[in-house]
Amino acid sequence: MACSARLSDWPAPPGGEVSGDTYHRPVRRLPTFLLLLFGAGLAASPVQADGHVTVIEVGGLLDDATLRFLVDSIEDAAADSSEIAIVQLNSPGAIGSFESLEEAAGVLADPPLPLVVWLGPAPAVAGGGAAQLLSSGVEVAAAPGTRIENWEPAVAATTAALQPSPDGVELPYSVEVADLELVDRVSPTIRQLIQDLDGEAFTVDGEERVVLTIIAAEAGEGVTTVPITFTQPGLLHRFLHLGARPEATFFFLVLGLTVAAFEFYAVGPGLAAIAAAISLFLASYGLSVLPVNWWAVAGTLAAIWLLTASYQKGGILGLNVLGAGLLTWSGFNFSAGEPQVRTGVAGVVLSVLAVLFFYLLAIPTMGRARFSTRTIGREGLVGKKGAAITDFSPEGVVEVEGARWPATAHRESGIHTGAEVVVTAVQGWRLEVDLVREN
Repeated sequence: MACSARLSDWPAPPGGEVSGDTYHRPVRRLPTFLLLLFGAGLAASPVQADGHVTVIEVGGLLDDATLRFLVDSIEDAAADSSEIAIVQLNSPGAIGSFESLEEAAGVLADPPLPLVVWLGPAPAVAGGGAAQLLSSGVEVAAAPGTRIENWEPAVAATTAALQPSPDGVELPYSVEVADLELVDRVSPTIRQLIQDLDGEAFTVDGEERVVLTIIAAEAGEGVTTVPITFTQPGLLHRFLHLGARPEATFFFLVLGLTVAAFEFYAVGPGLAAIAAAISLFLASYGLSVLPVNWWAVAGTLAAIWLLTASYQKGGILGLNVLGAGLLTWSGFNFSAGEPQVRTGVAGVVLSVLAVLFFYLLAIPTMGRARFSTRTIGREGLVGKKGAAITDFSPEGVVEVEGARWPATAHRESGIHTGAEVVVTAVQGWRLEVDLVREN
């Protein structure tokens, strides 16, 4: 509904009086030119509609938490009397349960308020369950350049099917969404989509509702006059979702294990332990929601063990090469949800390089740096007593004067956890120890 105000329609201000054709104003008044400017401004300004538009942003792999957010946000938009809800979608596939996906599709097909599912902005994609959610919408829109990829299955690493593929389209090949019949309108941006929806009629609960989002100004150009609310998942959901990609889960897993080893051998309890705990927490979330090859996870753990063993033995080239190769192979085979849930090559390469940096440079450098100080140098450590932190075979870890060190002993010495040891020599960043013998 549009309206305008004219200066001649305004009532006289309180305290004013009219005598013939003369209007007498009180002492406190706006100057005439300000009053005219204010009135002209009102006449040119469109009137804001009563409702508002809710844009629900849904991206990344669709796990159960994301699908729950989608359903709840649509219901909240209806409860808040939104003019219309727009689901902004950009997802390569679904990894949640089929029941959650089916519930979300049902809400999109029979929403409690006018609703449009928009794939965008370019180069957004919809794959698997995300593509099938898109087709479930009563009104479907897409930005130019967006694509549908790998229509089936609805849930990655399963055989579930929610919607049949569009007629005449050979899937799972990638196709531009704008070329498909399932798209009702093509809009490059959210703003353009909202303007295109002005006056659009939607049927909700058997009643026709007309969406009013644009009011024409006197110049004849449409302007958006309703508030637009963008809704995203909460901070905790977005934090956990950092690990909901195969390459991200792989990265957090190897980083957490490597930083834990770095903490154990070189630093001692501190900030690195917190970083390791956070990384392993995100990795555990990713492992709980992603389809992964568990033999690749086992290969990742074995690779970290090989690199740790190599460091304990002073750096053995063969173990380092074997560990790095196994880690790389495990990373590229981490996902069991191909082709919808792909493992990013860059993420795997970055993870492997980070691990090699820690094991080949950071941990040895920190160990050598300790021996360069006067208080704990070669002369200060030889003859010092400490305790074994691990069993020796013949390598292990000891604690001497509050610091932990990689150490070695003769195999026949039989050093076990908790045994009292004495430093007999220093070789590089490694201590040679022996049991303290009672006289």
